[in-house]
Amino acid sequence: MKREVIELPAKDPVEKQNGHRKLRVAAYCRVSTSLEAQQNSYEAQKEYYTNKILSNSDWILAGIFADKGVTGTSVEKRNGFQRMIRKCKQGKIDLILTKSISRFMRNTLDCLYYVRLLQRLNIPIIFETEGIDTSQMMNELILTLMEATSQAESEAISSRVKWGVRASFKEGNVRYSYKNWLGYQKGEDGEPEIIPEEAEIVREIYATYLSGYSLRDIKTLLESRKNLTKAGKEKWNISTIDSILRNEKYTGDAILQKTYTTDSISKKRCKNVGELPKYLVKHCHPAIISHEMFDLVQREFERRGEAVGAIESSSSERPKTYSSKHALRGILICGECGTPYRRCVWHMRNSGKIRTVWRCCNRLNHGKKFCKHSPTLVEAPLQQALIAAINHQLYRPEYLLAPFNRTLLESSSADSIPPAKS
Repeated sequence: MKREVIELPAKDPVEKQNGHRKLRVAAYCRVSTSLEAQQNSYEAQKEYYTNKILSNSDWILAGIFADKGVTGTSVEKRNGFQRMIRKCKQGKIDLILTKSISRFMRNTLDCLYYVRLLQRLNIPIIFETEGIDTSQMMNELILTLMEATSQAESEAISSRVKWGVRASFKEGNVRYSYKNWLGYQKGEDGEPEIIPEEAEIVREIYATYLSGYSLRDIKTLLESRKNLTKAGKEKWNISTIDSILRNEKYTGDAILQKTYTTDSISKKRCKNVGELPKYLVKHCHPAIISHEMFDLVQREFERRGEAVGAIESSSSERPKTYSSKHALRGILICGECGTPYRRCVWHMRNSGKIRTVWRCCNRLNHGKKFCKHSPTLVEAPLQQALIAAINHQLYRPEYLLAPFNRTLLESSSADSIPPAKS
């Protein structure tokens, strides 16, 4: 018999997988701005795709997935998109409809990744505006070009927004966020207005820090007094206290462009350490803290940081943080090598007694290699000597106490300041 060749026509991937049963069709929508939400709302898109899918006798509605007010350059915060992909992996969707490539994704690499993923699952995507059906696409060139155009459009929009924000910074326009800004609220005229009760807490935080308290000590103090955070909670975070102490807005000034966004794709925010100009706007709202007190706090931050850094650099132990438990920590410095002293507790074997001393960190960790002649100081006589020196200076208040009295008067919180740590 003569050999015969018969061509069998190719089948659609979905048809090949599911035979002649009805297709489970899903639709994906994304609304990224309030303007789009008005002109092309989720409800309108839902109605459109519901009618489109149900009017086709060969289709079954598998769900309408949507994300509102989120970016198209990343899938991290797009819960609707992620839920749709999970259902695809579970084999509950056969076909996806979407308005356009830009609604589906504005990141070229991510778009190609998910298109390939769905192709491996035999799930086509139909982009209605571009007229692209991924099941009929012979190569990815057209899709890549269109997606690259969509990404470029997103980058251009981001660039225009950045230009507008930076132009606003140059003009000194300050944007206020009152949600986490302790001590202020939006006044009737739209400008910041001081809340007296909260302002008193802010002043107390500054005063207690200058009196020697650590951030953890301040947290304990606030919680013991039942002082409430801006959110109305009794539990305070150390990071919140740190932010209050470093926020120049409490002086009535504002520094603009302290952070910036690297690009429109990753949207990573970085601290501006000189890459871009900053803008200082002075006297833009009422002050709670004086500039003198704020500067004292910043210098104290530096002093404590330098002291802890010096101890860490000469120690092989785990990283340390500032502690106000001992008054001499960070201020007792070795006269030979310039390294801070560290408190040590010696247990005397013969007598069973405990002896507290202060020793050079270099000497403790490296022996006599870097510091040969630093003395060991017994704590009790050292404290007595310091008390005697302080008492002697009390006879000259204009020399010792005048700067502190002036600062405390300006802070208007002398009555609420707890005693200094000792």
